[in-house]
Amino acid sequence: MERKEIINKVLNNASTKVEAIDVVDWFADSVEGQNYLSESIDRDFYLMEESDEQDNLISPIQSAKILSDINKAIYRKRFNNNLFKAAAILIPFIFIIGAGLYFNSQVGLFGNNNYAQVHVPKGETMRILFQDGSEAYLNSDTKLFYPEKFGLKNRKVMLEGEAYFNVSSNKRRPFIVETDKTSVTVLGTSFNINAYSNNNDVEVVLDEGEIVFEAEDRNYSILPSQKAIYNKANGLTTIVNLEKSLEESIWKNNVLYFS
Repeated sequence: MERKEIINKVLNNASTKVEAIDVVDWFADSVEGQNYLSESIDRDFYLMEESDEQDNLISPIQSAKILSDINKAIYRKRFNNNLFKAAAILIPFIFIIGAGLYFNSQVGLFGNNNYAQVHVPKGETMRILFQDGSEAYLNSDTKLFYPEKFGLKNRKVMLEGEAYFNVSSNKRRPFIVETDKTSVTVLGTSFNINAYSNNNDVEVVLDEGEIVFEAEDRNYSILPSQKAIYNKANGLTTIVNLEKSLEESIWKNNVLYFS
């Protein structure tokens, strides 16, 4: 019998005691089980969000109470023949609690997320790897603000300066880069953004994928080898085609380019 069928039997109170213990051990001790748990919760929370059932999510206080009730129930029925039946009923709750805590360790599920700041000194560059696998190359004199854990609905950072992003694909949680007056929304792509505060223009160049550039409450779909130029003074955005878009981000390889 496949692992997925056994898990479904446990959640439907139709499994044996041995099968239930095996499932719990698999979640706790194996990388494969933890990955399965993470993907299942990611999918389930997304479906609950789409069906406006967020009010049904278990809070940390509720989780603690449920765990306490579970422990008391198991203790009272330890030598009772109905122990397995009670445990089988409670396993779905344990699954939800454990999954919720694990999911919260990966994203800011319960809010109260703190932002960290990175400032690259003049004359230096820096590479940052985010918890979702995305990465950013920061140019000289650049500031980046990013959360300790990305949120459930999106992955948002704030930039002042220049950076090149390689974004891991996740259609359910878009990656958003905000600047003083613009923002870039992506699902998974590689692009360069120049948004120094003392420059008149904000420039975004796309190498791969597709992005949405927002300025002055207007959205612009940018394709590979295109540059979006937003003028802060007049509020106008211009889209131009580039023959060699990679030259715009050659700085991240510590190479100077003279056109």
